[in-house]
Amino acid sequence: MVFNVTNMQNNLFLYSSILTLFVFSHVIEAALVPNQTSNIVAIVEGIPIYASEIKVAKTAVILQFKLLHGHEPLSIADTNELQKLGTELSGKRFLEKACHTVFEKKKADFGFSASDAEIKYKWNHLTNGVNFESAITKQHDLVAPRIDALKAVFENGQDKDLVYDKMLKGILTKAEWEVDLNYYSTPERRKMLEQYANQTVQDLQKPPPGISAIVVNDKIDARIDAFIAKNDTNFANYIKLAASTNYAEINLKYPLNYLAMKRAEWWREQYRKAAVNFYDDKYKQIWDAYVSMK
Repeated sequence: MVFNVTNMQNNLFLYSSILTLFVFSHVIEAALVPNQTSNIVAIVEGIPIYASEIKVAKTAVILQFKLLHGHEPLSIADTNELQKLGTELSGKRFLEKACHTVFEKKKADFGFSASDAEIKYKWNHLTNGVNFESAITKQHDLVAPRIDALKAVFENGQDKDLVYDKMLKGILTKAEWEVDLNYYSTPERRKMLEQYANQTVQDLQKPPPGISAIVVNDKIDARIDAFIAKNDTNFANYIKLAASTNYAEINLKYPLNYLAMKRAEWWREQYRKAAVNFYDDKYKQIWDAYVSMK
């Protein structure tokens, strides 16, 4: 991912909140893992994946439908598409879960970690030139009306469309409002959002939890690049080109696409080698199709 100062300054809240929510989501997800009574659909590298972990809530499926079509499901055809969409989303969630499990296994094999100094350096690098005073003001201006609007809907029972027109029009798109309504539907989730309304400049200057993962992922990427470059001179040359060239001065589209393609091929090979036992043929078919892609 390429960062520039303007984008980082404009989206610092979004960037830091995504990193924090990434950590929160794994905590929430871990709390929802069933007590060994749910069906296991597969065991990946010794880690079971339960049906309840990859099941997509009906509200999430309806939201996806609305984002795709711009209206509520109304007809029999819409209902059939909802079922198909739910199956597709569950399949995607299974792939994400399975691939992440393989990734975690490789990460453990590499044994990389992130020191406090590395985390601080990475965050300072990503936020170099950012005006934190301006960023915190933009964060508060974005969060405060969302909190008020969510309270109006979930605590005061007001109509969501009227609330949007009155409080959020020009701040969020309708699609973004629908995402908020789905994600922040519980008091616990809304408290997560309220934390950002109370943040100070000093809070924003601290590295968010996800920076540690970025540091480790950078090390993993570098190791993988070294593996690939040993047998691929084009890859090795493009790595040097990408590292030394000003992106604004030369068209790097093909070299960067080539690097991404070769990295994806490397990971797909790891997925093919992974120890995976299936207890549901539907997910075996999804996995086999994915790992055999070229």
